[in-house]
Amino acid sequence: MDMNSPLETYEIKETIGKGGGGTVMLAFHKRLQKKVIIKQIHDFVNINDRRTEVDILKNLKHSYLPQVYDYFVIDGISYTVMEYIEGVSLQKLLNEGRKFKESQVIKYGKQLCEAVEYLHSQRIPVIHGDIKPDNIMLTPEDNICLIDFNISGISEGKSAYTTGCSRGYSAPEQMEAFFRISNAVKSGNAGLKSSADLSEETEVYTSEETEVYSSEETQVFDEAGAMAKPVSKEEDILKIPIDKQTDVYSIGATLYHLYTGIRLDKADNKVLKANTSEGYLYILNKALSINPKDRFASAGEMLKALNNIYKKEKKYKMMIASQAIVRIVLFLFMIVGIGLCSYGYQRMKLEKSDLYDDYIVQLEGYAAGDSYEEFQETYDLAVSLFPDREEAYYQRARFLFVSKKYEEDIDYIEQIHSSGSILISSETNSRLYYIEGNSFYALDLYEEAADSFEKAIQHDSNDGNIYTDYAISLAKIERTSDAKNALASAEEHGAEKSFIYLAKGEIEYAEGNYSDAENSLKQSIEYSQDDYKKMRAYSTCAKAMMKDNTIENIDKTISFLDEGILTVGLEYRSYLINILADACGTGYSISGDSAYAEKAIDNYKALIDTGWANISTYNNVIILCSYLENTELALSFMEQMQKDYSENYITVKRMAFLELEIQNQKDEKDRDYSKFVEYYNDTKSKYEEQSKGKTDPEVQLLDQDYQKLIDGNWIEGE
Repeated sequence: MDMNSPLETYEIKETIGKGGGGTVMLAFHKRLQKKVIIKQIHDFVNINDRRTEVDILKNLKHSYLPQVYDYFVIDGISYTVMEYIEGVSLQKLLNEGRKFKESQVIKYGKQLCEAVEYLHSQRIPVIHGDIKPDNIMLTPEDNICLIDFNISGISEGKSAYTTGCSRGYSAPEQMEAFFRISNAVKSGNAGLKSSADLSEETEVYTSEETEVYSSEETQVFDEAGAMAKPVSKEEDILKIPIDKQTDVYSIGATLYHLYTGIRLDKADNKVLKANTSEGYLYILNKALSINPKDRFASAGEMLKALNNIYKKEKKYKMMIASQAIVRIVLFLFMIVGIGLCSYGYQRMKLEKSDLYDDYIVQLEGYAAGDSYEEFQETYDLAVSLFPDREEAYYQRARFLFVSKKYEEDIDYIEQIHSSGSILISSETNSRLYYIEGNSFYALDLYEEAADSFEKAIQHDSNDGNIYTDYAISLAKIERTSDAKNALASAEEHGAEKSFIYLAKGEIEYAEGNYSDAENSLKQSIEYSQDDYKKMRAYSTCAKAMMKDNTIENIDKTISFLDEGILTVGLEYRSYLINILADACGTGYSISGDSAYAEKAIDNYKALIDTGWANISTYNNVIILCSYLENTELALSFMEQMQKDYSENYITVKRMAFLELEIQNQKDEKDRDYSKFVEYYNDTKSKYEEQSKGKTDPEVQLLDQDYQKLIDGNWIEGE
């Protein structure tokens, strides 16, 4: 082997897989001293032509995907080096006869959809093209890891291509294209089916009494001959078009195999077990539709369906359909209630109670991002049945919190406590105060948060986790001695490890022990199963890492937050993206390197595009655009800021600065500061109304700029 070859970095241990897509080898990275997986891809490629795609692969970071360490080309053959994943493939488990419950398959399906949606959402989408149990590892933590994605599935312009397919998992259009193209390249190949034959192999599934279970080995269909070895010319490659919906089909086929124990193309009687839920049945049918247009539009849409699977249940549909009838029945019940016999009255009470319980189950199923109007309608129906029962009130408080409606949540909880008509148990009171405390905390109102957590403890003094949040809030207001006492109580009452380390880290941070804080917070992240707590640990840890504002620490923090964004749930990523953008902005202010500013702008833009932005987001991104002298981009953000925050003085202040910059860039003879004067006066007026006695240094700078224009005779003073 050439001593300068990139392969010299690795010690090849064994070949662990071979197929039409490539050869997979287990290797040992000599410098990093760790196992890795090397895939030799059967695809002729020029690395210089695909540098962008290579960079995308190397920057992929997701909990359910292996890290790509390296990509290189030797003699026209490309190699991908990936993280070695501990665990066992789902295919091996199927071969061993493992049976998976519906709940397990749904869990793995959600993780799979999340990973695939992440691949698809890259700036240049990565289409996997070969999703199947053999390419999914099950880790010791009972989570999946989708492996064997490579550069052959990266989009080229508006299209993406792969070089093969897997019978029983690949979408019909992918199989059809494979046969059509391979026949064109290699005429007279026996044994290939027509597209018509393929179409008949997939049909709509129904839930009947028949159970289908077997343990048959999945065989990847590889085209013989040309596809079994690397090709030497780009024109010899079978380039099969694939897209997001081919991956959706493969996800469906994989979930079918896991649930039934039999590969899709080998299932003669395509029926599912009698107790299969209607929601799961619907999702499989939609994902496995022959026509791509009838499938889920994306893995993200399929993930949403899996998260809301209960909404497809017959019981749920009947409940929704009967809501209007329920209102009439309740009305009639009130009218004729006096005349009902005791038996009828008791029967109606039981029916009301059952219906109320159904509503509560439905309310519990709502998550962040779900329709607020739908939730409110169900909540109103529940309260109309039993205004004096507490469950619906708690569910609304929880939903407002996860929907980030913190101020509304605080007002709502205070209304509950001030109402004399609702009897709240001590346990539920504790839970309500705990939610209120977290809402105050999210608004940076730490003293109020501490008061709420203290009230939660008064109602339930045995929940150790509440003590940890109490300790953190006390640390935020520099009552570190009290915080340590609260932490001791948390440990005494059996608080979770991740909560303990989070509180320790916050106390150490408050005392200025930033290195200790960093270590404790990283321990919290390692133990945490709670995305909200994990996000908080990442946030404070990043601040601790940046306390010594060296460019080395900034780079370390940026890398740390990049990792964190991929490990917390979607609903909490906005917090970390905002901190990451701020860190990049700090990197720019320290180094002057525009790459930091551009990364900051990209992250602020991500917040804006996903609806997570606030007025500070717009303010910061426009300032950065101004520093880079990108007036056009600054104006585009300014336009959106004016739509969302037109009455806030910060908006007109920013517009005043931007207008001043625009005029200063012109030749002196072309300058016109009349708009600046208009924005300046508007800023001063709104500032007086909104500042509440607080001083804004930027307004003082604006005053100075205004005076300079007067002194230079550009404008007339008042």
